[in-house]
Amino acid sequence: KKKQMKQKQEIERYELQNKQLNIADQFEEQMIKKMNTIFNIQRAKVIGALSEKKFNAKDFLLNEGEEIKDYIKRIKPFIATLIVRQSELAFQQIPIIGNVDLGRSRRLTRFNPVVAQFLDSTILKIATDITKETNKKLRQTLTEGITVDESIPKLSRRVKEIFNGMKSYRSERI
Repeated sequence: KKKQMKQKQEIERYELQNKQLNIADQFEEQMIKKMNTIFNIQRAKVIGALSEKKFNAKDFLLNEGEEIKDYIKRIKPFIATLIVRQSELAFQQIPIIGNVDLGRSRRLTRFNPVVAQFLDSTILKIATDITKETNKKLRQTLTEGITVDESIPKLSRRVKEIFNGMKSYRSERI
């Protein structure tokens, strides 16, 4: 009887994981498109700054505060929906929520204060990490180009290569 119970629990856990993966798969393609859009906008900003003929790599970097706000505006509703849908699925597996305090509304939505606070801090961290990594890559490649007196078109190619690489691997990874 214990063996049957354990098998049943494993099957239920496997089914839950599959449902959560299905939800994530539904969102993955849309998230890649959103990230690619952000990277295209950022690439245009950096290349636009190159035409201003500045000669220090940091002059071409993205404004972290502005970019973080833009990330949050563009991806928060999307990630919120994904997290809430997966969490609701997980909570369905628990007969009684127990010590989890969802606040007065007792509903798991992105508007619930507890959920909203979690989303705000999580998305802020994601946006900050992405922006810092992007600036790190830009700083490195532009410093290399400026050091060897590359022309604006060559520096622009460097920037395009960085963003093309990010669109192919970082959008999917994120």
